[in-house]
Amino acid sequence: MTDIITKLRDACVGRPAEIAWPHRLLHDAADEIERLRKILDSSRKTMALSQRLHPDGTDWSHMIAAIDAKLANAAQTRKGPMPSPTEKIYFNFSVEVWTADEEQIVEVLARCDNTDIAQAAFKAACEIRPRDCVLLRNGIRVVDRRPAQ
Repeated sequence: MTDIITKLRDACVGRPAEIAWPHRLLHDAADEIERLRKILDSSRKTMALSQRLHPDGTDWSHMIAAIDAKLANAAQTRKGPMPSPTEKIYFNFSVEVWTADEEQIVEVLARCDNTDIAQAAFKAACEIRPRDCVLLRNGIRVVDRRPAQ
């Protein structure tokens, strides 16, 4: 089966002045498909890494699906290319597992700059880790907290 991006780009040959908007539309569609494929590839890499870090069989699919949905929604409104995950060091929000007395971080589950994605990650972390103390922080400020049970 021929790649859809190749088909769209091949359909853009000819005199664009005669068919200006369909021609641009085909290019825009091809660009969008490429961008979404990059997001999907990044999500697959994240899931593979999670499975390597948690070989005990922890099911992270719900958390990853929630984050992917928010990421895709945020990406739809974004103009320009998505930044590489390795370009950024500091993120505004973090979802963390803490000790029951909230004195030490046990594990950082997610970091991002988008409020919606951070809240989705927090909610998913609370569902997946029901007995742990989970905090959603914006810098040093605690935005949401689910105490250990």
